[in-house]
Order: sequence, then C-alpha cells, then structure tokens
Amino acid sequence: MEWPLRLCRTANADVLFIPCHVQLQDLVMARRPSATSIGSLASPAASLKALPNLSQPVTLSVDPRTNGQGYPSPRSAAHSSRSLLGTLENNVDDVDPDELFTRHTVAEVKWYQQRLRADAEAKQEELRLMVGERYRDLLQASTSIISISRSSQRVVEALEEMKTKIPESEQAVTSNRPSLPKKDDDQLQALQSLATHMKLLLDAPEHIWRLLERKKFFQAAWLFLLARVVHRALVRTDTDDEDSWIQYGVNVQEQFPLVQRQWDTVAQFRSQITHKATLSLRENQSSSEDVCATLLTLHLLDSRPLAETLSTFLAQRTRALQTILAAYQTPVQSSSKQGNGHAPGAPKLKSDAASKPAKAVVRDVRQKMRTVLEAVSGTVTTARDVFQAQDNGKPSLISCVLGHIQSDPRSPSGVEILPTELFLTTQHLLSSLPSSTHFLSLPPNIKSYKPYVDLSSPSSTMNQAHLNHSLGKWFQKALEHYQTVMEAWMADLHTIREVWKVRIWLRKWLDGSSGLDRLENGQMKSACDAVCLKRITALWKASFGKAQEDFRERLATALATLKGSSESSHPVLTGVDRIYESPPIPGPSESSDLTAFLKYKSALQRQVADRTPLLDELVTGLETFGANMQGTRKGMKANDDDTLKLIQLLMEEYHPTVESFCNSLVDNLASACGEPADDSAFTLPQIMFVGRLADELSTSAPLVASLGCRTEASQNFRERTRKIHNGMIDRWKTWIVSDIVHRFHEDGSASFSPSEPSSALMQALFSLSTAILNLGMSHQPEARDRLAGECLRAFVLRLRESSQEHGWPSERVQSLWDLSFLSKLAALRGFADIAASFKTKKNQISKAIHTSHKSPVTDEEVSEYLSRSQLLLTPLLGPPLPCPPHLLDAKGKGRDKAEKSTPLLHHGVPTADQPFRLPMDVVKPSARFGLLLVGSTAQR
Repeated sequence: MEWPLRLCRTANADVLFIPCHVQLQDLVMARRPSATSIGSLASPAASLKALPNLSQPVTLSVDPRTNGQGYPSPRSAAHSSRSLLGTLENNVDDVDPDELFTRHTVAEVKWYQQRLRADAEAKQEELRLMVGERYRDLLQASTSIISISRSSQRVVEALEEMKTKIPESEQAVTSNRPSLPKKDDDQLQALQSLATHMKLLLDAPEHIWRLLERKKFFQAAWLFLLARVVHRALVRTDTDDEDSWIQYGVNVQEQFPLVQRQWDTVAQFRSQITHKATLSLRENQSSSEDVCATLLTLHLLDSRPLAETLSTFLAQRTRALQTILAAYQTPVQSSSKQGNGHAPGAPKLKSDAASKPAKAVVRDVRQKMRTVLEAVSGTVTTARDVFQAQDNGKPSLISCVLGHIQSDPRSPSGVEILPTELFLTTQHLLSSLPSSTHFLSLPPNIKSYKPYVDLSSPSSTMNQAHLNHSLGKWFQKALEHYQTVMEAWMADLHTIREVWKVRIWLRKWLDGSSGLDRLENGQMKSACDAVCLKRITALWKASFGKAQEDFRERLATALATLKGSSESSHPVLTGVDRIYESPPIPGPSESSDLTAFLKYKSALQRQVADRTPLLDELVTGLETFGANMQGTRKGMKANDDDTLKLIQLLMEEYHPTVESFCNSLVDNLASACGEPADDSAFTLPQIMFVGRLADELSTSAPLVASLGCRTEASQNFRERTRKIHNGMIDRWKTWIVSDIVHRFHEDGSASFSPSEPSSALMQALFSLSTAILNLGMSHQPEARDRLAGECLRAFVLRLRESSQEHGWPSERVQSLWDLSFLSKLAALRGFADIAASFKTKKNQISKAIHTSHKSPVTDEEVSEYLSRSQLLLTPLLGPPLPCPPHLLDAKGKGRDKAEKSTPLLHHGVPTADQPFRLPMDVVKPSARFGLLLVGSTAQR
C-alpha cells in the first residue's frame, strides 16, 4: 500500500510529513541536494514512524481500579502511568488498541496521546528548521521517489524475467556464435565508460551544492558545463558515430531514462549558480581573484560580454553601498499615533551621539567613514585589477584566464602569472572531487574538455576607454552619496577640533590605504574639505549665534537688576570701594589646589581692571568666547596646499560671521540704552552700566584681537562702541549736573559761613567728584581727568545760567566766597572765560558790599581753603601744575619749603596754626552720642 505525502500548511510555514514506509536512503539517492542539510532528517523520520496507529476502533471497558467514570484512583494513577509508559516505549508497534484500552484507562491513553502529539509537533518544528528554504526541492524529490519506486519495480520484474530466459538461450547462442574476445573487451570498456559518465552525471548535483556552499562559483560553473557535455555524450543517437553507444548495443534514452531525469535536475543549477554568483559580488571583502572567478562564471554560463559583467559588478556594489549607508541611518518611526490605513509620519534618523562622550562619537564617525571608503575604493581597485591591462603591455587578469582556457594544456606559458584560484582545468576539477578515482575511465575528450571562448570576439574583450568611463561614472555617483551621508555624520561632531581631527585622519587614510589613483584621491579629499568647510562654518555660526543670544539675555538681566536702584544704593556700581577690598586668600587646605589660586588671580585682575561683578560677567564671557574662537583658528594648521586653501575659504566665511556678531553686540547696546529723550525710562545705574560696558568693549584688547576681525571691521566696532560710550557719558553728565545744581539751590539758603565757601557748594562739588570716581575710570586717568573737566565746566555753566532764577549769587560775602572758589577751580582747569566772568561778578559784589575796591576775600585765603579740601575734590582739580623754573634750585626742587608738596597734596600743605574747619556741614548727631560732637555742629 502506497502512502501519499501530506503537506500541512500552518500559519508560519509549510510542514512536510513523510510516510514512515519511505526509506530515507531512497530519498537521498533520488535527490541529494546537500549531504549536510538532508542527512539530519533521520531523527524526525524515525520519530514520526514511532507514532501509534490510533485509527482503529476502540472498545472501552471499565477497570475495577477506576471510580466508574474512566479516571484512575489516586493510588493506582502513578503505577498505571509507569506501566503504560513501559509498555508503549518497549514495543509500540505491537500494541493492540483493544488491549491498550482494556488494560489502561481513557485518561491514561489520552495523556499518552497528548505526549505523542507534543513529540510529533516538536519533531515537525525541528524538521521545519532543518529543511528551511529547500522544502520545495524535497517535494519534488518525494514526487520523484514514487516514480523511481515504480520504475524500480518494473526493473525488478524485468530482471526476474531475464533471469529465467537467459539460461535457456545461452547455450544455443554460444554454440552457434564464435568467440570474439576483442569485441567483448571493447564492449566492456564501453560499458565502463558509460557507467563513469552516469556516475559523473549522478554525482554532479551533490558536488555543485558543495562548491556553491564554499562559494567556488567558477568551479561549479565548469562542472555544470562538463555535466552538460557528459549528458550530450550519453544521449547521442547518431549511428554513424564510432563512439555512439548504439554501436555497442546500448540505447541510453530507452534503457536508462534516469539520465534524462538526472539532467533535468542538474539543469536547474544554472540559474542558481548565476544568482548566487551575482549576489556574492556585493561582498566588499572579496579579493580580486574571487571577483574575477565570479565574473568568469557569468561570462561562461550566461554568455555575458565582459562589458556587461562589469556593469553587473558595479550595480551589485552600488546595492552593497546603499545597504551600508542604510545600516548607519536606521529610521525611527514617529511616536505619534496614526490612524489605520494612513501612512506613518516621516522617519527620523536615529542618533545616539548626544549621549556619548566626544571620543566615542569621533571614533564612530571615523569607523563609518572607513567602512564606506573601503567599499568605494575596494570596488574601483578590484575592477581595475580584473579588467585593466597592465602598463607593460600584459593583458588584464580576466583576459589572461580566458587565454589560459583556450591555450594548449601541454604548453606551460601563462601558467605562472595566474593565481591558484583561477588556474582550472577539467582534470584538476575531477581530481578535486571526492570520487575522483571513478572518473579515470572517462574518454580523453571529456578529460580535456574546456569551455569554448572566442578571444577575438568583442564580448571577450574589454575596451579600456569604456572601463575608465564606467568606473569614473560609478565613482562620481558613489562620491555624491558619500558626501551626502558624511554631512549627516559630521552633524554629530559639535566642536571644530573634532571635525579637524576627522579630516586629518581621513587624509592620512586616503594617502596610505585607499588604493585610488591621484585624481580620485584628489576628488575624495575635495569632497571631504567641502563637507568640513560646511560643518565648521555651521559650527561657527551656531557658536556666534549662541554667544549673541547669551549676551542679549545677560544684558537684559543686568539692566533689570539695576532698574529702580540708585548710584549709592547699588553695591555693584561702586568701583571705588572695591579697589581697596582684598579678595580672600586661599587657605592652607587649598594651597595645593591650582583652581583656588586661579580664582584668586582672576579676582585680583578684576580688581585692577576696576570691573564690577555685573560688568565682569558680561565682558569676561565675551573674552572667553573670543579666546575659544582664537584657539580653534590656531588649531587649524596648514601643512599642505589643500589645507591652506581650505583655511583661506574658512576665513572668507569666518570674517562676515564675526563682523555680523560684532555689529549685533553694538546693536544690542544701542537698543539697550534707548533714545536720549527717554531718560525717564532709565535709571542712572543703567546709564552708567551701559556706558561702562561700551567703554570696556571698545578698549578690551583681548576681545578684539581674539575675535579675529579685519582691520576695518575692528575700527568700526571700536568707533561705534566709543560713540555709544560717549553718548551715555553725555547723558550721565547732564543727569548728574542737573541733579547737583538742583540740590545746590535747595541747600544754598540754609548754609552761611562768611569765612569760607558755603557748605552747599562744597557738598555739590564733593557729590560731583564722588560721581566721577564711581563712574569707574580709574584705569584711564587721562579720560577721567578730561571727563572731570567737562563735568566741572558743565556744572559751572549750569549754575551760572540758573543764577537769575534762584537769586544766586547774592550781594553777600558768602556769594563772594563761592564765586572766588569756583573762579579758582576754573583757573586751575584753564577755563579763562569762566574765570573772567566770575571776576567781573566778584568786583560787582565787592562794590556793593564795600565802597572800597578792596575785596573781603583774598586769593591767599581761597588757596589755603583749596589746600585743605583738595583730597575731597581731587578729580575736579586736574593734574598738578609744574613748578615755575625760577622757584627751582640746582637739583630741580623747590627753593622755598612753602612751595613743596607731598605726593597726595599737589596744591600745597595747609597751614598748621589755623583752626580746623569742616568743608561741609555734618549731619546733627543723636543724643546718644553727645560726647562725639564735631566742629560747628556742637554749637547748634
């Protein structure tokens, strides 16, 4: 009884069930795709054969050991299970179902049935994993098994019939026919040759599979062509041919139908060989010899011209390159939920560069670039090794192999230049097969077979111009793809130093390991420089944009902090007090810490520069940013012409960026200070801060030098910041002078001291002097002195303009003292016009007070009072005047002791015998400190 094959289709794959009566050896002999892949089917077949036959009718009987419902009692369940397992496992084929259900309960039988099913499913899964993608071949082989079985049965019957008939006719034939030993020997040799032909044809599938698994496609193609020649030799029907099998009484097609069936099996390998050989061209690690052998396979099997094989090779390498690029750009689907039937959102490139350290990111980028560069350079160099003729006139590698194929095997010429992988003959191929001794009986024309190649045909030659054009076109496309992905990879590098390191490594690799020619190396370097130029420019723009945004935010925060505060109430603006404050010295525990000393040094530098914390935060941030930019520019060293050219291009992109950054700083300052008409919206500390900031930016040599602006741009930046500084100083000066003059007129009527200037005037001058000191220009003595002179002149002119409105000066001695003191200050400053107008006014007041022209206030008294108050009014007095030449002695010192002055008292030493008087009124003390009365306040 024949058992048909059953194919069970599941959700995952097709599972083949082989009937247990089919012998595995028959399956292997009929169709032997691979000894390694089919040999492991014995275990699943044996396990499937062990399944019991449960299709017979079953009779149920009640076992006294059960509870009457078909279930064993607890005491006998374990014993029954063990006995059932022992019975079935010892001899499962001889078990009678009736006896099985008689001796065991239904539950026990069902339990074992489930166990057998689970075992069968496990074996099916194992079979499915082993069979894999070749189950269709097994189906075809199983179909052939049935046909072979029927044919074998007919052969057996024919042999039995021959066994009975041959003895009857043997005696008559031998008695009437003379002996022909030579003819018998020839027939015996012919039959041996026929068996050898059939042996080679039968073993060809197994050998081809083995060669394909070892990726020896050239040998597999040669063996396929040899099998085709053997098949044609077997099926020859020409009676005139001396080598025809019919001459020996053998009709192969009728007597051996297996030959045609076997050839139909072998013929299917042609497409498999070409397909697998084409796919192997995508492997970038393949050597030039392996690629040449693969291309020869396509040329011999498919009769493809060499130009077409080159196109196939380049097309497969393009797909391999796309696969590599796609592997480094894994898309991550958007997290937003899409409706059913709608296209998902645009994929985003997956990048973990943000969570990796900088060295790891650089290493990953270099590894990606190296993989792609090896694929591109390997393709170009391999194509040249295979198809390009050598400079000494020798043909290309593939042409040498084709010439060797058509050469006389007895001639050793050309053998030395061929690699071992490409030196192939039929005898060499047959000797490498496992059953090589069986092929000794093959005729010489089979042993010396070689594929026909027409060396003079255009399909067997390669035009060098076409080769160069194809390679150049492919290289340009690959370079475009590489440049695109390199831009994406460079986006993971966040510093210019990292980009420059990658560029240096890439150029070293191209010079040492690329294998490309000079022109292609230059194109690759140019593409790399273009990507580096774009990335460095983008990093520069991003850095300048971030610095600009940080400056804008810090400036806005500082102005918001200063809003609503006065000059005296805000400690961040009083730079004079901070000059004499010593920063904390690092303690003993911090003596070995370099950071603590660097902080101490920075604090001293800020103190010397007279920078307040708010001002230092902004200026230092910009200077640090400029130093970083200067460091990145110095790190780009030019060692060759290409690098020098790249640096020049970078500078051409850098200068507009840095100039735009400087202009943005000036624009932010201009927008922060507002219009002069909007002084009501700004406080005095804000005006002072913007002015100081503009002054620091215009005079900060490290900032301008480190930014690397061109000369014209640097001058423009300094001029614009200086203009803003001057504008803010003018607004500050107007504000201060107006406020001081206003307070002078409010306090002038309440202070009288006919022997000295009024306390209101001294308080106004002292306020003006303090305001100039608090403006923070101690590191610019000339500018501060010039500003003090302008403030004093503006104060005097504003005071003179408002004199008529407030009735000052009056016709009193106090006004005469004030005018005399102001006239003295104007004379020290060189304000001749103001001194002359005050002199006229003094004469008028003197005439009004006394009839004589003698003034009650002398110049000596004014000079004495100035010497006493010079420390309070130092900024307003200006630099000390040089001593006249007639008062100097031979050593250049003053002759008179009265003319001498100390370094702090440039305007003379006060007379010691005169009583001390305060230049200003002091606030009246409280009753708690009654013993600490000072000056005239004790009499009030």
